[in-house]
Amino acid sequence: MSYIPPRVLKKRPLVNERITELYGWTAESLAASVPDDFYGIKELKNQAQYFREAYAYRLGGLGGHDKLYHLINMIKLDLPFFQFVSRGHINVNALRVLKACVEHDDLGVAGAASTGKTYPVGAYILQDWKSAPHATLSFVCTTSMAASEDRIWGAIVKMWQNSVHKIGTYVPHKYVITWGKFSESASDRDFNASIKALAIEEGREGKKAIDTLRGRKQYNVRLVFDELPEMEIYVTQGAINLEANTRDEQINAWGLQVIGIGNPHDPNDAHGQMCQPDHALGFKSVTKETPEWKTRTGWCIFLNGEWSPNFEADENEPLPFPRLTNRRGLANMLKRCHNNENSLEYWRNAIGFWPDSSVIKTILTIELIQAKNADKGVSGKDQPKWRTITRRKICGFDTGFTAGGDKCVANFGEVGKLTNGRMIVAWMAERTYHAEIGKVFEDTIAKQLVDDCILFGVEPKDLGIDISGDGGKMLAAIIRYWITKNPTAAEVFAISSTGTPTERIVSNVDKRKCCDAFDRRVTEYWMMVRESVLCEIVRNMPLVNETDGGLHPIVDQLCSRIYEVRGKKFSIETKDDYKERTSKGSPDNADAFVYMIEMARRAGLTFETPDDRDRREERSEYRKEQSVHSRLYTYSGDGDWGEREDPDDLLAA
Repeated sequence: MSYIPPRVLKKRPLVNERITELYGWTAESLAASVPDDFYGIKELKNQAQYFREAYAYRLGGLGGHDKLYHLINMIKLDLPFFQFVSRGHINVNALRVLKACVEHDDLGVAGAASTGKTYPVGAYILQDWKSAPHATLSFVCTTSMAASEDRIWGAIVKMWQNSVHKIGTYVPHKYVITWGKFSESASDRDFNASIKALAIEEGREGKKAIDTLRGRKQYNVRLVFDELPEMEIYVTQGAINLEANTRDEQINAWGLQVIGIGNPHDPNDAHGQMCQPDHALGFKSVTKETPEWKTRTGWCIFLNGEWSPNFEADENEPLPFPRLTNRRGLANMLKRCHNNENSLEYWRNAIGFWPDSSVIKTILTIELIQAKNADKGVSGKDQPKWRTITRRKICGFDTGFTAGGDKCVANFGEVGKLTNGRMIVAWMAERTYHAEIGKVFEDTIAKQLVDDCILFGVEPKDLGIDISGDGGKMLAAIIRYWITKNPTAAEVFAISSTGTPTERIVSNVDKRKCCDAFDRRVTEYWMMVRESVLCEIVRNMPLVNETDGGLHPIVDQLCSRIYEVRGKKFSIETKDDYKERTSKGSPDNADAFVYMIEMARRAGLTFETPDDRDRREERSEYRKEQSVHSRLYTYSGDGDWGEREDPDDLLAA
């Protein structure tokens, strides 16, 4: 079974082959032991080979070799657990990162999760420091000290602890590996020959941390930003003051090296600015097939998640590099993205490139609605039929708060099962309400809405009303009027778009809790509309506005509001940003549809794709058959095994 699209398998080897052929890397040479060689320098004869390599590295290369050759040898001798080769396959990603670190003093490292960005940079920082620990100061920056343990700082510490040639002292509570003697009274500035973790938090505290870099003097300074997209734009400005460091030609080192690591997110964030191509077209001059490029201030290397060295291995053999992206992992990502390779989530997590115009960033698109049959009717030609005539009617209501202000919109729908057993929600109608000036706003709107609910057969418990802002007054007015006609009027459901997301599971595809997948409650409500379309459980979505023949406002607004991925959570743009960007006013029609979907969720709508449901049905049938067989063949207690009941009767039951 192939988990990777054919186009990926065709393009990926070309990139890896070009790199390995260009630099002469072979599995045999990379797996071979480091030869005993003092490179013609008598003073190195009595030194361990590791220190010979470190000396040659610091001088820029000896014996006709470059710095990368010596760096690889240092890693082999000091970190024997570092995998350059596994089962005859080369870890090309690690080699590319190490080569870029050696060659560029301003380096952006970009790529998908689990492509091997952080670990090789950590190995480089450790070995580079060990080659001249008395003259090197390396800062490893992350968003918080708590996060540093799981990021590049934690990797460096583990490498140091497991290294063959330990140099320096590790001081855990100071977050530092330092050269020379350690004193409890030492301040941060006393660790001027060390590798030190630095927390760059949001706001004022982050700026204070950057300020601590000012005035630091050392022959070699390394400044590494891990998870740079999560930091504020000013962080890289800390490098400006450090440019004043003295360059010592005798140890062949840059005065300063800056490395920014991250999963591409926004061209305008700190990471995007560092990786900005040195071209008038900016990011339009490169694509997800571009391995590296010149930036405005240095160089950028890109690790596409679809170029993993794991794909060089046969899909049936064990993974050569378990920590890197693999076929099954990408297949699961693609499944979570509903097999949409142009979804924002797939680009960010699987490909790891800055999204271009082809990537879907809006809640929905016309193409997606049509591809998932959300615009199709129920019981039409070649369409599944309703299983029963009686279906649960629901309504979502978005409240406008003043006469002449935002309009009040209600969306009516029905929830039920089709003949194939799938539960769906079908849109029925939209109603817009306006209050007359001079009359009590809430009372006039409440009467119109309740009368329509009665007309469509909506019970009070199946009406969801937005109470954000001043919606509580409208809720009270609805209950006052409806209770004269239905004693259960108080069961009207109050929906609040503010606050944190719920703990409900997103879907059978994305099994995270909503609080882990979305940044706030309003994002959950809107993104679950997208999820319902992707799961193919929505019908009758109105594409055309019968009034003017254009897009229906519901679809227009759902296809206009954009979202992004912040960290690991989805986040939709604020309503104010939406209004300013689109000039379309408030998305009231879509809000009402969103609340209708929320009421469908409360009515029992399950978010599972057709494939998921089919597999569940198959498992259910299998369990039923197993139960039948266990009853057919039972032990009588007298040593006789045999059929006890009629099989056809059992299966029919």
